[in-house]
Amino acid sequence: MREIKLRFVDSDGTVYKPISLLELCQNLEMPGRVILEAENGDFVDMDDFLDSFEKGEFEINLWTGNKDKEGKEIYEGDFLKDDFFENEAVIKPARFPIEATSPLVDANGNDTLILIPENTRVIGDIYRTPELMGEKK
Repeated sequence: MREIKLRFVDSDGTVYKPISLLELCQNLEMPGRVILEAENGDFVDMDDFLDSFEKGEFEINLWTGNKDKEGKEIYEGDFLKDDFFENEAVIKPARFPIEATSPLVDANGNDTLILIPENTRVIGDIYRTPELMGEKK
């Protein structure tokens, strides 16, 4: 069974370092404990996390279970570039739809496992590099 990891993004666009579901649950049991650490050095403690989570102020990106050619984990919302097609590389956000019935089947019943070519790399994400959203090279 693969590890479940989550990347949180708050309503201000702050991206937090990924955390495993197990670690998140363990941290929630400790009052005053830092739950999330942002890449900019900010942090969220248990009380703030629960308050913001209850208000729907976090977007959650699931780890796809894949890594790019440089070993970087690929999360929902990441932009991927296939270096094999130098002039025709397609930049697109990775998505891993989750259905209540199964995390491996989308709303149309299609398998959502993502196959990542060995020459693919993460070049950004929809939060920190939104300018890549419509770009094709």
